[in-house]
Amino acid sequence: MISRGGLLRALKGSPGSSTDVGFKAGLGRSLVVLSVLTVSLLLLLQAVPKLMKASAERPWDGFIDYGGAKEMLAGRDPYSDSSLKRIGLTKQFGLGHPPTTLVWFYPLAHLDLMMMKHVFTWITLIMLTFHLGLVTRELDLPCWPLLSLLTFTFLCQTDWFVLHLAQVDLSELIAFLYLMGWYFLRRGREGPAGVMIGLACTLKLYPGLMVVFLLLARRWRAAVAAGATYLVFVAEVLRQLGPSAFRHFLEQTGSYANLWIANVRNASIDGIVHRWFYPLWRVLPARPLLAKATLIMAVISLVMFVIAHRASRSHLHQALEAPRLIDMPFALFSILSMAPGPYQWEHYNVTLILPLMILLADALSFRRDRGVSEARLVRSGFQLLLLAGVIAMLNVSLVRRNRVPALAQTHHMSVWWMLCWEWTTWLPWFTLATLLTIRLFQLRSFRMYTVRPG
Repeated sequence: MISRGGLLRALKGSPGSSTDVGFKAGLGRSLVVLSVLTVSLLLLLQAVPKLMKASAERPWDGFIDYGGAKEMLAGRDPYSDSSLKRIGLTKQFGLGHPPTTLVWFYPLAHLDLMMMKHVFTWITLIMLTFHLGLVTRELDLPCWPLLSLLTFTFLCQTDWFVLHLAQVDLSELIAFLYLMGWYFLRRGREGPAGVMIGLACTLKLYPGLMVVFLLLARRWRAAVAAGATYLVFVAEVLRQLGPSAFRHFLEQTGSYANLWIANVRNASIDGIVHRWFYPLWRVLPARPLLAKATLIMAVISLVMFVIAHRASRSHLHQALEAPRLIDMPFALFSILSMAPGPYQWEHYNVTLILPLMILLADALSFRRDRGVSEARLVRSGFQLLLLAGVIAMLNVSLVRRNRVPALAQTHHMSVWWMLCWEWTTWLPWFTLATLLTIRLFQLRSFRMYTVRPG
């Protein structure tokens, strides 16, 4: 028989007992949950005024696709002078998106412009919610619902994501399609993965490099599915406009590039190289495309792709038998697919969510191991520190970055400080790509690092 006093001592737990340890662990978890919820609430309070203001602004990117879709449905070429005038564009500015993009806006073309924006904004927020929930759960990250909530509120208060919603940009849709392509590939389902990548190719040109990745990875069925999906949209464009639409699109992208290629906010390799020839502190009437800059960009991009393929080759080969080893190669090439293009604006940063989370899961993978070495802990700590730096750079104010050229030209800002602002545009993607490349070289012929069952 157990005495009353003994029962009470057992319930309370003696110092160092399992009950005491369990209580402390539960208290620790409660404090973590409370802290995350508090920080998320503070971030949300900071985000709401920005989002409210953005909701009333004209969708300066979306109105192009919306107007182009209306012209296509009316049987008119959206790239013609008359259509550009009806849309509210000039020949110099041009219609900067491929004709296949306009097909996506068919269901929204009958709506009022601002109603279209509100509908697309809600779709984008819902996609982002699923995006974060799926990637954190799939990678088996700790407290994934809380991590998803914290990331969602953080993104909603960043200037660039607010701009993404205000302008009705397509980057989250592309990033979500990338995510679904990765989701299916790591389950060995090449057909659906290829469809997702093919759909992304219809929105912008740069996802086409992910088809190259599928070929390098020897995912033949996925590559064929991507091509077939893209051709469905091409067939609709040809039915409505004929082959001239693609030629007109390419002609108009040239004048658009002359305006924006060297902008301080352009994080692409092409933009970086052009700024070598058009420094921020020089006042210039125009910054046209330079053949030598484009050649340098092509060489740098090729070298980066060769290194990425060499680093990924072992993982890609093993992933044929263990599909989840596709994680890091896919993440690396998803970053590099954006880098060589003429533009990589801040709202493209949503594509970095998947690579960042994969690196976070890799840094925290020591939790599943016994007898972790000191070197492993140091490496993980350094990796987490770099990821924190990337997150900090993703929160840089666009207002301040926009002021850099003006301050530079009035000599109110040192050259070093200008370069620091310029570096924050491209260092996030470059840091993540470098980390992934290093880890792939380190992990060659090594084990899988994500263990969530399919």
